[in-house]
Amino acid sequence: MAFPDNFTAERRELDVSKYVYHYTSRDVAIPHILGTRKLKLGALRQTNDPRESKSWSFGISARESGPPQSQAGRLAEIERFVKVVDTATRVIQGNCKVLCTTMDDPEYSPTDMHEFRRGFGHSRMWAQYGEAHKGVCLIFNRQLLHEAIEHELAARGTIYHGPVEYSDDVGKQLLARALTEDELVQSDLENVLRGHRHRHYRTFFFAKSNDWSQEFEYRWVVIGQDDEPEFVSIDRAIAGVVVGCDFARVYLPSLIPLCKSLGIPGAKMSWEDGIPLLPERFV
Repeated sequence: MAFPDNFTAERRELDVSKYVYHYTSRDVAIPHILGTRKLKLGALRQTNDPRESKSWSFGISARESGPPQSQAGRLAEIERFVKVVDTATRVIQGNCKVLCTTMDDPEYSPTDMHEFRRGFGHSRMWAQYGEAHKGVCLIFNRQLLHEAIEHELAARGTIYHGPVEYSDDVGKQLLARALTEDELVQSDLENVLRGHRHRHYRTFFFAKSNDWSQEFEYRWVVIGQDDEPEFVSIDRAIAGVVVGCDFARVYLPSLIPLCKSLGIPGAKMSWEDGIPLLPERFV
């Protein structure tokens, strides 16, 4: 059974690249996202991947002339190194906000008789981000969500977006964190580091290890002037709501009016004989 009715006219015509999905808890989805009609972009350092949540280190290539010989010269070089690393950490990682969503499995086929590969049918995502199947999966039109982010946040910082790539090759990671003397001899350090960030942004923000590959992540990254979260309107972009198979029905009276006010359908996941299905629509 396809979901929702306005999600696709016919299952065989479904464009799996059109939608993205955001899993969250009931207590976040109902009052803070659907209730305010705003979606939060939180700090990169608050994600659950240590590669992104822990501080990054940066290296500087050695001078051709070798290290300074005098003590004063060596101290000045150490102070310079500390300043560069601190500035790089702030400019590249510190003010970075991210919105994480998932996609349909690229191998999804409209002939599938189950929802394993649909963005709202990922069991791991329900367990890890959807409050152990008690939470909510919000469905968004990807293009409309992008337009909202561009319209509302472009003036506040640099925006990157795209699918995450998965690899255990650390070579690109090391290269991205290597700063050269040719870059750093310029006077405007922050501008130099912004250029370095742009050249390596896919490695910094869109690369994760293979362990995360079943998340099929698509994300937006906003790098602003501070580390405060950003919020974007969902009115036009939201396309539907799916609640987990263990979502408590007592909360439906709070959820249904919100769905109706947004003009979107809602349905509840079901598991039958070990197969995820979406048979029960409540709006």
